[in-house]
Amino acid sequence: MSESKQLDWKTYESITRYIYENLGKQAGVKVKGHGQTCKVTGRSGVQHQIDVLTTHSDGIHNYDTAIECKYWKDKVNKDIVMKVASIIEDAGITKGVIVTRNGFTKDGLDYAKFKNIGLVTLREWSENDDNTTPQEIKFGILQINMNIKVTGPKLLQIDLGNNRFLDVQDEFDLFNYYVELKDKKRVPFYDYVTAFR
Repeated sequence: MSESKQLDWKTYESITRYIYENLGKQAGVKVKGHGQTCKVTGRSGVQHQIDVLTTHSDGIHNYDTAIECKYWKDKVNKDIVMKVASIIEDAGITKGVIVTRNGFTKDGLDYAKFKNIGLVTLREWSENDDNTTPQEIKFGILQINMNIKVTGPKLLQIDLGNNRFLDVQDEFDLFNYYVELKDKKRVPFYDYVTAFR
C-alpha cells in the first residue's frame, strides 16, 4: 500500500470491528460498541475506553470480549498486554484480544499466554506475501454432529467389459437384467447383487 493510501488508526479499528462483526455473525458474536464512545466502568469506578467490544452467548451465559487495536510500527510489548489484562479484570470482561499490524515482542507473547489474552496480527498485504508460506489461522472451533445411517453398498454402474457400462438409476433396474448360466437358465442380476451384499 502506498504511503498516500496507508490506513490510520481509526480506519484500522473500523476494519477490525467489521471483521469481528462479519466473521463472528455465524457464531452469534455481536459488536456491542466500538471507537472513542465505547466505554465501560470497572469495579474500581474507573472508566475504560474499549476499541471494539463484542458479546456472544452460549444460551446460558453472555461473554464479552474487549479488543484492543494497535496500529503501530513497533511490535506490541508486555505493557500493552498488561493494560488489557488489567482492564478486563477490572471491568469483569470475559476475554481480551489485541490486534496489531506488526506482531508482538517475546515478553508480550509470553505474558499474553500467561493471562490468556488473544493475539492477532492484521496488516496490509505486501508484495513479499506472495513468497511466504501460508500460515494456519484459527478462527474458532467447528463442531459437527452427524447421524449416519449405513444401509449397504449402492450399485451405480455395471462394467460389461470392452468399455461397455450400464448405469443403474434405481435398484429396480437390476430386475431388467439377467445372467445366463451354462445350462441356459436365466437368473435375475438382482440375485447376484443381493448375494454380494
